[in-house]
Amino acid sequence: MKDSSIDPTGLFDPRRQKRLLEGLADRCRSCADQQKLLMQKHTSERSNEEQLLASNRSETTDDCRRQRRDMLREWDESEEKLTAAYEATAMKTRDELNRLAAIYRKKLAEGKIAIDRKVDARRQAVQQQYDNRKNQPIEQARSEIAAIDESLAQMQDDLEWARALTVRRLDGLPPVPPPSSPEENMREIPPKSVQETTDTIYRLARKCNASVAEMQTGAASKIVDSFYLPIGVAVFIVLWAVGALAFGPESPWIAMAAGVPVAGVLGFTIYLILLWPLKKMTRQLYPRIERIAQAADECAETGRAISKRVAKEVSKELVDRRDAHLAAADKWQKEQTEQLESSIKAEEQASRVSLVDALKEADERYLQRYGDISGEMHARAESLAIQITDTLSQTDVQLQQQRKASDEYRRKQLARLAERLKSGVSRSMNRIATTDQTVRTRFPAWEEIAANELTSENKLDYLPVGSLCVGAQLRESLSTSQENNGEAGHGDDIAIMSDAEVPEVLPVVLHRRLHSGIIISAAPSQMEYAIDLAHQVLWRVMTGVSGSRAKLTLIDPLGRGQHFTSFMAMADHDPSLVGHRVWTSEANIDQRLAEIAHHIEDVLQSSLRDRFERVEDYNELAGSMAEPYRVVAAVGLPEGLTRSSYKHLLALIESGLRCGVFTVIVTDESKQWPGDMPMPNSDKLLRLRIDEEGDWSVQSDELQGLPFEPWPSPPAVLRKDLVDKIGTAAVAAAKVEIPLRSILDRDTQGEGSTADGIDIVIGSQGANRTLALRLGEGVRQHVLIAGKTGSGKSTLLHSIITSGAYNYRPDQLHYYLLDFKKGVEFKPYADSGMPHARVIGIESEREFGRSVLQRLDAELQDRGEKFRGYGVQEIADYRSVRGEELPRIILVVDEFQELFVRDDRLASDCSMLLDRLVRQGRSFGIHVILSSQSLAGAYSLPRATLGQMAVRIAMQCSEADAALILSDDNTAARLINRPGEAIYNDAGGLIEGNQPFQVAWLSSEEHKKLLQRIAVRDDKFAANYTPPVIFEGNRPCHWTGPLSDIAIKGESETTALRGLLGESVEIGPPTTLELSRNAGRNTLIITPPDARAGIIASTVSSFAKSHPKLEILYFDGNRADDSPSLMPWFEKSGMQVQLVKLRDSESQMARLHQIIQDRGDEAENVPPIVAIIDPLDRFRDFRQDDSFNFSLDSAAADVSG
Repeated sequence: MKDSSIDPTGLFDPRRQKRLLEGLADRCRSCADQQKLLMQKHTSERSNEEQLLASNRSETTDDCRRQRRDMLREWDESEEKLTAAYEATAMKTRDELNRLAAIYRKKLAEGKIAIDRKVDARRQAVQQQYDNRKNQPIEQARSEIAAIDESLAQMQDDLEWARALTVRRLDGLPPVPPPSSPEENMREIPPKSVQETTDTIYRLARKCNASVAEMQTGAASKIVDSFYLPIGVAVFIVLWAVGALAFGPESPWIAMAAGVPVAGVLGFTIYLILLWPLKKMTRQLYPRIERIAQAADECAETGRAISKRVAKEVSKELVDRRDAHLAAADKWQKEQTEQLESSIKAEEQASRVSLVDALKEADERYLQRYGDISGEMHARAESLAIQITDTLSQTDVQLQQQRKASDEYRRKQLARLAERLKSGVSRSMNRIATTDQTVRTRFPAWEEIAANELTSENKLDYLPVGSLCVGAQLRESLSTSQENNGEAGHGDDIAIMSDAEVPEVLPVVLHRRLHSGIIISAAPSQMEYAIDLAHQVLWRVMTGVSGSRAKLTLIDPLGRGQHFTSFMAMADHDPSLVGHRVWTSEANIDQRLAEIAHHIEDVLQSSLRDRFERVEDYNELAGSMAEPYRVVAAVGLPEGLTRSSYKHLLALIESGLRCGVFTVIVTDESKQWPGDMPMPNSDKLLRLRIDEEGDWSVQSDELQGLPFEPWPSPPAVLRKDLVDKIGTAAVAAAKVEIPLRSILDRDTQGEGSTADGIDIVIGSQGANRTLALRLGEGVRQHVLIAGKTGSGKSTLLHSIITSGAYNYRPDQLHYYLLDFKKGVEFKPYADSGMPHARVIGIESEREFGRSVLQRLDAELQDRGEKFRGYGVQEIADYRSVRGEELPRIILVVDEFQELFVRDDRLASDCSMLLDRLVRQGRSFGIHVILSSQSLAGAYSLPRATLGQMAVRIAMQCSEADAALILSDDNTAARLINRPGEAIYNDAGGLIEGNQPFQVAWLSSEEHKKLLQRIAVRDDKFAANYTPPVIFEGNRPCHWTGPLSDIAIKGESETTALRGLLGESVEIGPPTTLELSRNAGRNTLIITPPDARAGIIASTVSSFAKSHPKLEILYFDGNRADDSPSLMPWFEKSGMQVQLVKLRDSESQMARLHQIIQDRGDEAENVPPIVAIIDPLDRFRDFRQDDSFNFSLDSAAADVSG
């Protein structure tokens, strides 16, 4: 298995990096041990020397220290004595100053208390006076109202008695009418005081009493109102009874009883008589009494109101007086308080100024005395310091000279040890530096990439991720351990490798032999930096290989695409570079991962197999069919992952190493992965982590603990230039051309046999493997092709037709070509004279397509008869038995759905014929190739017919068309992203039959040359076949003599006139106009203006040739400024044509009518007459009026009819 394209891992392998660093550390530790032993020896020597030197210096130092301590002690004692005296004075003064504010605050508070006490006493006196007098007005009002009520009470008894008398006398109280005269008006003048009110009421009471007394004066009043009348009746009854007893009969009881009614009648009569004057008097006096009472009530109400008003005014006066006294007290309190505060503040300020002045005076005395002492002692200290310095300097110079000599000897010993270490590790150091330089040369800085052309490299041995900061570790290994440093104490360890060039970094890469992906785990606050590292990897992929050699699939379920916006500008050049968009939904993520997984399956099973270890090995031979690198970059997983997509992700990681598929995952470590979908943990993954502090680390046993620094992504200002370079290179590289000539077998040119089937080379599968269209074996009989505009369908059809004609001679293979596009794709086959093409339809019409199918159906029936005659069922058996070469037929229909754009009889016929060809053509060597941009839509072949076409070729198309051309669960065609790329499937569209390939390319010039070579090679066969049928729907019909002769001759011998209309749109003779002597054989021609002259000239000239004695009448209604007249053409043609102008048209029409009448229906051997009315709308006299009269007489009289 070939495995030589990728460079060895070398120092990019983390295991080798670990061994290198450990080896350096071991070497350094060994050297450090030697250094330690040497330093221990040096330490011992230095210790002995230092003891001796220290002893000498210690004596000198002790003496100097003693002198300095004595001087400092004297200095301190003087300063302490001065400071103590100053602090005592200052503390006393500050204490008085601090207590000053409290003293005066207390004094101010006491003064305010005295003022407040006086004010409170005054307030209490005012309030007490008010409380004593505040109820007096109310009590006065109550007593006055009580006096008014009492005066009213005296009148009330008289009023009640008057009302009782009135009720007794009048059986009710009569209404009191308003006064009708001043005498009847009892109202008094309204009182102005309470006293006037009581006097008025007393006066009215006397009037009421007088009126009541008046009601009771007279004998009638005394009899009726007292018991005199009942007593008198009773006396009468008694006297009656006595008289009855004395003078009555023996039974006096009846007489006695008779006295009772008599007494009653007598008493009642007296009562009525006396009551009449009493009622009259009562009706006069009662209203007066009521008016007096009403006047007394009004007077009383007025008095009460006066009493209440006076009481209210007095109460308000008391309140106002109280408030005025209280306000005066408050004002006095405020004035006294302000005066007190002002005096206290002035007194306090004077005391404070006195104390502050005393404190300043004490400070000045202290500072002056302290300065004197400091100056004196400082002079003595300087003199002593100079003396001590001179003594110690002389001692240190002597000691340093002795140390220097000893250190120089020891330094030479360490230098020899460092030289040995340097020579031992320099090779490893250089290897690290060379590796880093190699990476930086292969992947230079972004500025350099933006300034130069994009790389021409076609492979990625590795991708840079970042660098391990090994400089500190290497220095630590090279330097003496911390223990030795502590023991040395004189910097001996620094001199060992001071001149060594220690590399700072060791590159970390994704190597194609080791890694299929990278997982970056980040703390939530550091996700931005993790995504930036992922961007750096993606940009390195896109700029690390030549154009279109890398494709991205971007997944961002949480960011909804915002994390990859900087890459989307590539879609403006080639959308396939970034997978058209960033995928965010679960369904889309699952679908994209499934597509990449399916791509890996195709690469493993179709390209690599057991022949190539990696895709780079395959690409060396694949040329333009090379597989690009693919990078799946996802941010935010496991969000958006389903179980299905998770399985696809694991498959990418495990199988992507061989197929050039990288996986870049950025995940938030705070979000846990589900238990059934744990974070991928494969040895093929490089794992990085950035913690909350922003520290990076490589998560591997080999590199754990080493600081990691990621490579930066390109600056924003350079990304536009990078996108332009990547996009331009991708567009330039997207055009993959595999010349058809390069894959044709020149040794078998024209020598193929179609007895057992057809084998036509149509493209390449890469790595020197071609793909052939095989028909005639098993169910592989017919071909269905689908692809959108520009996907290369026409190129594929040309490859099939040309390659088939190249391999087989015309006696082996025939083509029937139909093109329903608005183009001339099949015209080269008509122009070249290729004998294989028996029917060529260019811009075909539906009718012509049906006639081609009918001819093939007739051929099918004819071959069936032949096969039955020889008792065979297959074309191979027939050719074997008969011994003749019966060619196979391939029907090629481009845009076949045009046959079914209308739901009519023609579409039904075509559907039936195609279905028959597809179902029965296999045995008779007839194969159908149908091509279309889309299989969707309402009008198409039945699914049952399409299902019989086992060979499917899918090119660039939508997902819906991919499912239709292949199968519902096989939508691989939607992944095709370049013209000419296709999927060949001869398993009825099942996914296991997919074979990706690149259609062979045919330039126009090369196509013509190849067809000419084939035509020249097979020229001898052309004489054996009839000329091919060529229908060009895009050109007008050209009149020719032979074409006219065919039209005039017709299919039967008759005397009818025949005129050529034009070529037929079906396979057959031209279309003619036939006019016989039967009724109704008249023609109305409706054409565009530019076709009018051609049709009339072609038809009339054919009429004239078919009957030499033809008489032609030309009713010419054309105007010079409208449409040209045909009369000049008739004159030049030599035909005898009679011109009829508008003014003569009616008479000529009458003459024709008369001729018809004269000839009758049975006339024979008479010359035919053709009347041409051009144009009809100009001859208004020929218009027939609408009439409902159907009598023969009227019809005969209407000549113009």
